Amino acid sequence: MTDAGEPLPPGDTASQDEASLHGIEQDLDHVDEALAALDSGDLDAAEALAAGLDSPGAPAPDDERRNGDEQEPAC
Repeated sequence: MTDAGEPLPPGDTASQDEASLHGIEQDLDHVDEALAALDSGDLDAAEALAAGLDSPGAPAPDDERRNGDEQEPAC
């Protein structure tokens, strides 16, 4: 799939492999960020980053959440 979520043309395996590799690299970056947050003792940020890994395609939490300025969700 492309960044826009569109399927790649059939037979375009090189592009599919590249897209897959890009996704793996992003996941590894999120793991590194979560581990760094754990090392610094910021458990809220580590939990938020780990939650992003549980949901494929979920964006990483923004800087406000990492700094502990998160807001309660509206009910």
